[in-house]
Amino acid sequence: MSEGRKSKIESRKRFTDKQISFLEYMFETESRPELRMKHQLANKLGLHPRQVAIWFQNKRARSKSRQIEQEYNTLKLNYESLASKSESLKKENQALLNQLEMLRNAAERNGNSSSGSEESEDRITNEQTENHEKRRN
Repeated sequence: MSEGRKSKIESRKRFTDKQISFLEYMFETESRPELRMKHQLANKLGLHPRQVAIWFQNKRARSKSRQIEQEYNTLKLNYESLASKSESLKKENQALLNQLEMLRNAAERNGNSSSGSEESEDRITNEQTENHEKRRN
């Protein structure tokens, strides 16, 4: 780093709490002030207009980053909830398929695999569907 640049960084002054508070207040009312307003703010706060302009630019960038982070967290929570619900429904579906298979096997063992077996299977499937709906509600 060059000597001139190093001394510039070291001599850079931080904003006072009062200046920051006022800039924050102004940001709430206008996040993109016009050049004239930036000059007025700079004069009022004892800053250079460029300092005010850069402060607003940085503040907008930080605000956007926070907003994106909040949106990401919301989407992540929604995704996790949906993934959990999907997994739960897959397990429930598999359990119902297993139960249906067991009932079909039992029906075949009881001799219902002749012409009336389709009606029996339809009745069993309808009963399972009704039971499933009752559990969900």
